Amino acid sequence: MIGWTLCSGIGAPELAAPWVDWRLASEIEPFPRALLQERFGYRVPEDHNQGDPLLWGDMTEVTPNLARSRGVPLPEILIAGTPCQAFSIAGLRGGTEDARGNLTLKFVETCHAIVDARPDGKLAVLWENVPGVLSDKGNAFGCFLGGLV
Repeated sequence: MIGWTLCSGIGAPELAAPWVDWRLASEIEPFPRALLQERFGYRVPEDHNQGDPLLWGDMTEVTPNLARSRGVPLPEILIAGTPCQAFSIAGLRGGTEDARGNLTLKFVETCHAIVDARPDGKLAVLWENVPGVLSDKGNAFGCFLGGLV
């Protein structure tokens, strides 16, 4: 099974599911990026060779076309832990009005792009929930579920 992660963090999916062939991770923060490279063998674009797992930066740039151009196979499972500050009860609760909250909807768009690009049209999706997303005043979770459907 081929997997990708967006907003990858420190590699929890890779550690939890070592049987998945993790081919792409997207993370912007320096420490998690270094950890993904060291622990899981991800390669940044300038050091990437076809066949290596790719470490990309901005998740909004991750598309099937990017993957094809880098020789990365499309995933059968896509996992994301989009930023929680926009929804968290410990944050400002800006929801999808917060740019970080909008990354949740970008994740949905990426899911659809991958489904459309896959010959079988199938994709398993796992999204990390945070306390506060279910009670968001803008119904972010409802928008997320509606977008996936």
